Amino acid sequence: MVSGMRIVIFGIGKFYNSRREELAKLCKDDEVIAFFDNKIQKEQKIDGVPVMNPKQIKLVKFDCIVIMSIYIQEIYNQLCMLEVAAEKIYTWKHFRADKTGGKIEKYPAMLSCSGKKLLIVANPIGYDGGSMTAIYAAMAMRSWHYCVWIITAFVKKELKEYLLSEGINIAICDDIPYFGQHTKRWINSFSVIMVNVFPNVHCVYELGKIKPVVWWLHESDVYGKIYQKTFESFPWYRETLEIDTVNVVAVSDKAKENFQRYYPSIDVRIMPYGLPDEILNIDYGHEKMIFAIIGNVCYLKGQDIFIDAALRAISEERTKAEFWIIGSILGDYAKELLQRVDNIDCIKVKGEVNRAEMKKLLSEMDVVVSASREDSLPIVITEGLMNSKACIISDAIGTTKYIQHMKNGIIFKSQDVEDLAKKMRWCLNNRSRLNKIGNMARNTYEEVFSMAAFADRLEEEVSYAEAKWDV
Repeated sequence: MVSGMRIVIFGIGKFYNSRREELAKLCKDDEVIAFFDNKIQKEQKIDGVPVMNPKQIKLVKFDCIVIMSIYIQEIYNQLCMLEVAAEKIYTWKHFRADKTGGKIEKYPAMLSCSGKKLLIVANPIGYDGGSMTAIYAAMAMRSWHYCVWIITAFVKKELKEYLLSEGINIAICDDIPYFGQHTKRWINSFSVIMVNVFPNVHCVYELGKIKPVVWWLHESDVYGKIYQKTFESFPWYRETLEIDTVNVVAVSDKAKENFQRYYPSIDVRIMPYGLPDEILNIDYGHEKMIFAIIGNVCYLKGQDIFIDAALRAISEERTKAEFWIIGSILGDYAKELLQRVDNIDCIKVKGEVNRAEMKKLLSEMDVVVSASREDSLPIVITEGLMNSKACIISDAIGTTKYIQHMKNGIIFKSQDVEDLAKKMRWCLNNRSRLNKIGNMARNTYEEVFSMAAFADRLEEEVSYAEAKWDV
């Protein structure tokens, strides 16, 4: 972005005031010639600069307008209605990245690498499914001798140390999904780029212009929340998305279907993730059969369905089984469930646990349950397959593609409490048959979800992206 620009600001509320000093520094070689705000009641000025009603915008000649508000979608649409050219409209993060050129902190790994360079663009790295699959993708490509970097806005300290020890380089960039010219020059040194999750759509659009890109979709979004929230920040991608050179892949058919509800003309290939093999020491020293549901306690994960089915399954003999609820407990839904099961001895609320505690609990449980109303390819079920656990899954999750009912897993009709209860009762009455299902589940992990199988799939998709770019 050149100096000497005539800039106007849309928004004079809390968002603007909390960034006022930073804006002044960024615009030291430019001129802020006007402010616009929908709540302006009377004529006023900020530092001698007029604050105007948006209806007056055609009276002002400017080079760019910066939206300094959380209501990006509404203001963007308003400006388009006022016939402001889309290329002149900047969000705050976009404007800041362009003015600074982009700032990145680089953390080279402990192990050197000399192969082709792969960059993975990821959301803030934590223990959520999207983060972990990005990490496993980096590890898989290391096995193909790629020099792998992950660029993200944040990474948990323990995961950062783990990644560096595994030979994965890290770059921290606060401006994601926007990249300034300095950052783009650094990115240009990579052979290929992998962008994780749909909310990074702007990264895909921009980086797809300069390098081969694999875009990996994970969103189980039947209710549209993730897509709609993304469109609030990037309303211009709601109608059209021109990414002809990008190789778009989805973790499951569910994720593919959700994406193509918005972009039916874009081809999507399927690429499930893989998990590092961690076989646990299974604890067989308990009489009660333990069923467990794992994940943040929320409506979409269906813990209410799990509880209702559990109480029906053992309505008479509550000493035969325990039902564990594992995951963070936040929000009204979670609190109401907690109150409901407070005095029910057979239902144990474990809450959020760390990785070591999770491994111990997984070794003790007999049946892993996913009662999700929607889910692309839940990692907890894949971990169950890996550890030879019998898994009961809703037919609304992507894992059903790899499960043959009563052979390597058990499937129930989504949101059907009685059907889930029936499957639980079968497990209670056929404990000896669960081992065979668990062994078949392990075979599914090895064939589909092992790191070796994943590395082959990922290298194939990277090669396809490069070939698509060269056409």
